[in-house]
Amino acid sequence: MNDDLVAAALLGTARRTPTFDTLEPVPRGVVEQLSTNDAAASLLEAAALERAYERGGVTSTTATPPSVCDDDPRYQLPAAAVARFRDLAAANSRIIDEWLVEALGRNYRAPDELVALVLRYAKASTNNQTYRDRLVQLASVRGQWLARQNPEWSDFTSYQLSDLQVWNYGTLRERAKWLADVRRQDPDAALEQLAKIWPQEPGPARFQLIGSLLPQLNTNDTDFLEQALDDGRQEVRTVAAAMLAKLPDSPLSQRMSERIRDWIYFDENNALSARVPEELDDAAIRDGIGDRSVSAANDPMTWFGRVVRATPLAVWEQLLGPPATAVTSAIDERWKLRITVGWADAAKAQHNAEWAEALLRRAGVKDTDLITVLPADAVADWVLADPRPLLDSSTIVLDALPHPWPREFAIRALELLMQMDPVATRPDDKAFRRQLHTHALAHLPIDLLGAVRGAADRAVDGGTARRMNQIAFHLIQRKTMLEELQ
Repeated sequence: MNDDLVAAALLGTARRTPTFDTLEPVPRGVVEQLSTNDAAASLLEAAALERAYERGGVTSTTATPPSVCDDDPRYQLPAAAVARFRDLAAANSRIIDEWLVEALGRNYRAPDELVALVLRYAKASTNNQTYRDRLVQLASVRGQWLARQNPEWSDFTSYQLSDLQVWNYGTLRERAKWLADVRRQDPDAALEQLAKIWPQEPGPARFQLIGSLLPQLNTNDTDFLEQALDDGRQEVRTVAAAMLAKLPDSPLSQRMSERIRDWIYFDENNALSARVPEELDDAAIRDGIGDRSVSAANDPMTWFGRVVRATPLAVWEQLLGPPATAVTSAIDERWKLRITVGWADAAKAQHNAEWAEALLRRAGVKDTDLITVLPADAVADWVLADPRPLLDSSTIVLDALPHPWPREFAIRALELLMQMDPVATRPDDKAFRRQLHTHALAHLPIDLLGAVRGAADRAVDGGTARRMNQIAFHLIQRKTMLEELQ
């Protein structure tokens, strides 16, 4: 807006008579021809004319039309399945994950008119990355084409190694996305590109970009990560050390193995104990065991725990025997907690199911995150043998179970739902009942529909009957939706 007009409007035409000398020639000429003697009216008309001139005075330009979208050779979803997807997605139904897995497994794609809706649902699903990825896969070729036309959907664009313009000149977020995408396609090529630009990148960028290596972490990354241990930024060094500890054959893991062999011994009672140095050398600092700039990190107990966490579990098997035997070994009470917690962290980092199961079965180990390391079928067998973890950490356990639930476990779950006190007042009882019931809606085997209906008929209270009928309704929905994808 013209400054002179704004000043006259703020002060008032009684104090400042508006002048139109600074207007563009076209609106000034029109204003000068107006016959009104009302200064306020002239001011308003001048402002309206100027705004119209600014908005309408843009000359036309030319634009290059986007390239034609490639064909998608997959089968198009049947009409009934499209309608089902719309209903499930709008209701944010738990069973939509099963629908997506089945549709993608049968090589279906979204029809053209559905692609934009699929991407909108993916954009809204910020808290479920797996769900987002499946939706983008459903949209696939046409979804990728459409995402390139709309900046709001740029997150769904899958970059290729040839898209070097993005890698060289994009924003940090775009470059991290490029690196993650290329890393999935060709891990070594992505690492090569990262290594080329690494010395010139600022600290925050190095920290964000190095994290893209984690999903496809492999032994070819060790040389790069070893160099990153000398990085000037603490966060980068910490991430590099954590990644190297996930690779049992990495140089860092071997150095940790040597340290643990030097530090531990068996005392006069044949119990495992440790003798940790009072000071760390430069090599230990470099490996992330301690940090001279942080006083809280300069504690021998802390150092020992970090070394245990980063030591390959095979070393402990050589010293103590197989996992089931090792976790029952006698341990000096001063070091017991550090060792067991370190073992649990190592089992998760190295994704060692045998150690995870041994630690979970061992009395006193409460790290239920170890459940995520076990194969899904093993979780079901373990819970059937000992139901206490299901009661203590129901969400973690239920999320780790296979889909659909094994029949024996599913029947046991129905029994638990039928046995629960309908007027239970303990918050944890109510929470467990809700979680078990919610998971049953999505994961109970469909062929148990008859058993569920029978349970509803036998229910002695209205609440239990309603829960069973709701499960039966979802089983019918799931059966129908799978038939629609045939």
